[in-house]
Amino acid sequence: MQILDYAFQAGVELAILTSGLLWWFYLPMKEGDWMDRKFYAIDICEQGLDEVAEMFQELLSQENIRSKKSIEYAKKLVESEVKKKVIEKNLPATWNKIISEPHPSLLSLLSETTETMCGHRPSDDETRNFLKSYIDNLLLPQKIKIPPTTKISDPNNNHRKPLFFRQITPHRKTLIIANILNRKELWTQFIQKRVLTTDAFKELSHFKPMAVSGFTKFLTGNQLATGSGKTYTIKEDIVSTIRELLDRGIEEDTTPLRDFESIPRDQIQRHLLDRAKLWEVFLERRKMTGPEFKKFSKFKPKSISAFFHFLTANGIAKQTGDIFELVPSAIDSIKRLISSRI
Repeated sequence: MQILDYAFQAGVELAILTSGLLWWFYLPMKEGDWMDRKFYAIDICEQGLDEVAEMFQELLSQENIRSKKSIEYAKKLVESEVKKKVIEKNLPATWNKIISEPHPSLLSLLSETTETMCGHRPSDDETRNFLKSYIDNLLLPQKIKIPPTTKISDPNNNHRKPLFFRQITPHRKTLIIANILNRKELWTQFIQKRVLTTDAFKELSHFKPMAVSGFTKFLTGNQLATGSGKTYTIKEDIVSTIRELLDRGIEEDTTPLRDFESIPRDQIQRHLLDRAKLWEVFLERRKMTGPEFKKFSKFKPKSISAFFHFLTANGIAKQTGDIFELVPSAIDSIKRLISSRI
């Protein structure tokens, strides 16, 4: 986030992002990504006024800022049991609110999962009535014991690929990565707010109407988000993956080039030998865009998609946005194949 970059460069120890009603507090000098450095949040409309006033006094009073007591207090919030106790106190009430006043994203999730399991999708009213009929069983007591969580880190593998990218095909991975990196502002807002509308997508990326429709299909088709009307909710299990990608990109894939002998002969024939002119240009330029591939081979939409998958899945080219760059180690193999005309 820009505010953290500016604050870090200026040596500022405490930074605040606010809309007037929402206040996000950060420790810019703390290690980690922007979410790790956010230590507290205030929603004036939701939180008790006494609590809000106390936190403003501790963190923003002139006396505490000058004496740096604000910084000390902020660090204590991060390191002490205060944060844990506040979360433990408020989680039951939060759950009860979600159940009592179902959010559209919850209704959408229940409806979508029901449809997946039985083939029929309940309406929002049916899902809402279901929750209402079982509300006595779903509501939690105000005081419950939150089981401790243990975070296990692997010091020898700090830069491994995010789990989500290890579970999908190389072609899908490259498309998703390109989409995220080409629309950083949109995805930053999406993982921050969790829920965005089609109007927000349009505003953040200047989409044309057809492009908005394509983007929402991309979200749901790749299981990145669920949709309900014009509202889309990001899947929680991919938030950390996207955050990591936005913070530092994705590491270079070190997987060796697939042996051409192991690629099915029909793929070699279809993608290399039948398009010798395209490969001559590609070998000369080393980089080409999607439209350029179409120009030199007159691809149909389905064919161009299969061709892109062939390039990335076999380690022949790397994709960044709409640009494909030949992997140097593949060049000699391709030249040999084309010249042999097998």
